[in-house]
Amino acid sequence: IPQVADAGLLRGIVLEIWFDGAEEPAVLCPLPDFFGDGCNGKGTEFASRFVEKVPIAWNAYFPMPFKQSARVVFRNDTDLKTTAYACLEWEKLPQWDPALGYFHATYRRKGFLMTNDSREEFLRVKGRGHFLGRQFSIASDEPRFKGFSLIMEGNNEVDVDGRVKAFDYL
Repeated sequence: IPQVADAGLLRGIVLEIWFDGAEEPAVLCPLPDFFGDGCNGKGTEFASRFVEKVPIAWNAYFPMPFKQSARVVFRNDTDLKTTAYACLEWEKLPQWDPALGYFHATYRRKGFLMTNDSREEFLRVKGRGHFLGRQFSIASDEPRFKGFSLIMEGNNEVDVDGRVKAFDYL
Protein backbone atom coordinates (compact mmCIF):
# COMPACT_ATOMS: atom_id res chain seq x y z
CA ILE A 1 0.00 0.00 0.00
CA PRO A 2 1.77 3.16 -1.13
CA GLN A 3 2.38 5.81 1.51
CA VAL A 4 1.59 9.07 -0.30
CA ALA A 5 0.68 12.59 0.69
CA ASP A 6 -2.14 12.69 -1.86
CA ALA A 7 -5.08 10.82 -0.32
CA GLY A 8 -6.77 10.55 -3.72
CA LEU A 9 -4.13 8.29 -5.25
CA LEU A 10 -5.25 4.90 -3.97
CA ARG A 11 -8.92 5.29 -4.85
CA GLY A 12 -7.76 6.56 -8.24
CA ILE A 13 -6.21 3.15 -9.03
CA VAL A 14 -9.00 1.04 -10.50
CA LEU A 15 -9.04 -2.76 -10.73
CA GLU A 16 -10.71 -4.24 -13.81
CA ILE A 17 -11.08 -7.97 -14.51
CA TRP A 18 -12.61 -9.53 -17.65
CA PHE A 19 -13.34 -13.21 -18.18
CA ASP A 20 -13.55 -15.11 -21.46
CA GLY A 21 -13.63 -12.10 -23.80
CA ALA A 22 -16.59 -10.35 -22.14
CA GLU A 23 -17.34 -6.84 -23.43
CA GLU A 24 -17.66 -5.40 -19.91
CA PRO A 25 -15.48 -6.13 -16.88
CA ALA A 26 -16.82 -8.49 -14.22
CA VAL A 27 -14.85 -6.48 -11.66
CA LEU A 28 -14.71 -2.68 -11.77
CA CYS A 29 -13.67 -1.19 -8.45
CA PRO A 30 -11.17 1.22 -6.89
CA LEU A 31 -8.27 -0.86 -5.63
CA PRO A 32 -8.61 -0.27 -1.86
CA ASP A 33 -12.37 -0.86 -1.92
CA PHE A 34 -11.97 -4.22 -3.69
CA PHE A 35 -9.88 -5.35 -0.74
CA GLY A 36 -12.40 -4.11 1.84
CA ASP A 37 -10.49 -0.95 2.75
CA GLY A 38 -13.11 1.73 2.22
CA CYS A 39 -10.93 4.26 4.04
CA ASN A 40 -8.61 4.68 1.03
CA GLY A 41 -5.64 2.86 2.54
CA LYS A 42 -6.20 4.13 6.09
CA GLY A 43 -8.37 1.23 7.24
CA THR A 44 -7.45 -0.96 10.19
CA GLU A 45 -5.58 -4.19 9.49
CA PHE A 46 -7.89 -7.21 9.31
CA ALA A 47 -8.15 -10.73 7.93
CA SER A 48 -11.15 -12.70 6.67
CA ARG A 49 -11.62 -15.82 4.57
CA PHE A 50 -11.44 -13.91 1.27
CA VAL A 51 -9.59 -10.62 1.82
CA GLU A 52 -7.11 -9.14 4.23
CA LYS A 53 -5.22 -5.93 4.89
CA VAL A 54 -1.82 -6.53 6.44
CA PRO A 55 1.09 -4.13 6.86
CA ILE A 56 1.84 -2.61 3.43
CA ALA A 57 -0.31 -5.10 1.49
CA TRP A 58 -3.79 -6.20 0.49
CA ASN A 59 -4.47 -9.83 -0.33
CA ALA A 60 -7.50 -11.56 -1.88
CA TYR A 61 -8.32 -15.26 -2.06
CA PHE A 62 -11.49 -15.29 -4.15
CA PRO A 63 -12.08 -18.24 -6.46
CA MET A 64 -12.51 -16.74 -9.95
CA PRO A 65 -13.05 -19.58 -12.42
CA PHE A 66 -12.96 -18.92 -16.15
CA LYS A 67 -13.23 -21.10 -19.23
CA GLN A 68 -10.52 -19.73 -21.55
CA SER A 69 -9.09 -16.37 -20.50
CA ALA A 70 -8.89 -13.75 -17.81
CA ARG A 71 -7.55 -10.22 -18.20
CA VAL A 72 -6.57 -8.15 -15.14
CA VAL A 73 -5.88 -4.41 -15.44
CA PHE A 74 -4.79 -1.84 -12.87
CA ARG A 75 -5.78 1.54 -14.32
CA ASN A 76 -4.39 4.81 -12.94
CA ASP A 77 -7.10 7.48 -13.22
CA THR A 78 -5.00 10.08 -11.38
CA ASP A 79 -2.49 12.62 -12.67
CA LEU A 80 0.17 11.10 -10.39
CA LYS A 81 2.81 8.59 -11.39
CA THR A 82 3.01 5.55 -9.17
CA THR A 83 4.44 2.07 -9.05
CA ALA A 84 2.99 -1.05 -7.50
CA TYR A 85 3.63 -4.75 -7.11
CA ALA A 86 0.98 -7.36 -7.82
CA CYS A 87 1.06 -11.13 -7.79
CA LEU A 88 -1.67 -13.23 -9.42
CA GLU A 89 -1.80 -16.96 -8.93
CA TRP A 90 -3.95 -19.38 -10.89
CA GLU A 91 -4.28 -23.05 -11.65
CA LYS A 92 -5.85 -24.79 -14.61
CA LEU A 93 -9.18 -26.49 -14.03
CA PRO A 94 -9.36 -30.13 -15.13
CA GLN A 95 -12.39 -29.13 -17.22
CA TRP A 96 -14.81 -26.22 -17.40
CA ASP A 97 -18.04 -26.68 -15.48
CA PRO A 98 -20.73 -24.13 -16.55
CA ALA A 99 -22.29 -24.41 -13.09
CA LEU A 100 -19.28 -22.56 -11.65
CA GLY A 101 -20.36 -19.13 -12.86
CA TYR A 102 -18.15 -16.04 -12.89
CA PHE A 103 -16.92 -13.82 -10.07
CA HIS A 104 -18.31 -10.25 -10.07
CA ALA A 105 -17.51 -7.23 -7.91
CA THR A 106 -18.72 -3.69 -8.24
CA TYR A 107 -18.32 -0.32 -6.56
CA ARG A 108 -20.94 2.29 -5.93
CA ARG A 109 -20.68 5.65 -4.25
CA LYS A 110 -23.79 7.43 -3.07
CA GLY A 111 -24.88 10.08 -0.65
CA PHE A 112 -27.89 9.71 1.63
CA LEU A 113 -29.15 10.87 5.00
CA MET A 114 -28.93 8.19 7.66
CA THR A 115 -31.90 8.05 10.02
CA ASN A 116 -33.49 5.33 12.14
CA ASP A 117 -35.82 4.61 9.22
CA SER A 118 -33.16 4.58 6.47
CA ARG A 119 -33.31 1.60 4.12
CA GLU A 120 -30.82 1.95 1.29
CA GLU A 121 -30.39 -0.44 -1.62
CA PHE A 122 -26.75 -0.91 -2.56
CA LEU A 123 -26.92 -3.74 -5.06
CA ARG A 124 -29.58 -5.44 -7.17
CA VAL A 125 -28.73 -8.50 -9.24
CA LYS A 126 -30.71 -11.11 -11.16
CA GLY A 127 -29.66 -14.64 -11.89
CA ARG A 128 -28.27 -17.50 -9.93
CA GLY A 129 -25.08 -17.45 -7.93
CA HIS A 130 -23.57 -17.01 -4.50
CA PHE A 131 -23.36 -13.82 -2.49
CA LEU A 132 -19.95 -13.64 -0.82
CA GLY A 133 -20.36 -10.34 0.94
CA ARG A 134 -20.49 -6.61 0.85
CA GLN A 135 -18.43 -3.84 2.32
CA PHE A 136 -19.51 -0.30 2.92
CA SER A 137 -17.75 2.67 4.45
CA ILE A 138 -19.10 5.98 5.58
CA ALA A 139 -17.20 9.17 4.87
CA SER A 140 -18.27 12.62 5.94
CA ASP A 141 -16.86 16.12 6.21
CA GLU A 142 -18.90 16.69 9.39
CA PRO A 143 -16.51 18.00 12.09
CA ARG A 144 -17.85 15.52 14.67
CA PHE A 145 -16.64 12.60 12.53
CA LYS A 146 -13.09 13.96 12.07
CA GLY A 147 -10.46 11.25 12.48
CA PHE A 148 -12.93 8.36 12.14
CA SER A 149 -13.49 8.39 15.90
CA LEU A 150 -17.11 7.28 15.66
CA ILE A 151 -18.22 3.78 14.69
CA MET A 152 -21.28 3.49 12.46
CA GLU A 153 -22.90 0.29 11.26
CA GLY A 154 -25.96 -0.86 9.44
CA ASN A 155 -28.15 -3.88 9.82
CA ASN A 156 -26.38 -6.95 8.61
CA GLU A 157 -29.18 -8.17 6.34
CA VAL A 158 -29.52 -9.13 2.73
CA ASP A 159 -32.82 -9.42 0.86
CA VAL A 160 -32.70 -12.51 -1.38
CA ASP A 161 -35.77 -13.13 -3.55
CA GLY A 162 -37.95 -11.04 -1.23
CA ARG A 163 -36.75 -12.76 1.93
CA VAL A 164 -34.52 -10.89 4.37
CA LYS A 165 -31.69 -13.05 5.62
CA ALA A 166 -29.09 -12.36 8.27
CA PHE A 167 -25.63 -12.19 6.77
CA ASP A 168 -23.04 -14.19 8.71
CA TYR A 169 -19.52 -12.86 8.80
CA LEU A 170 -16.96 -15.16 7.28
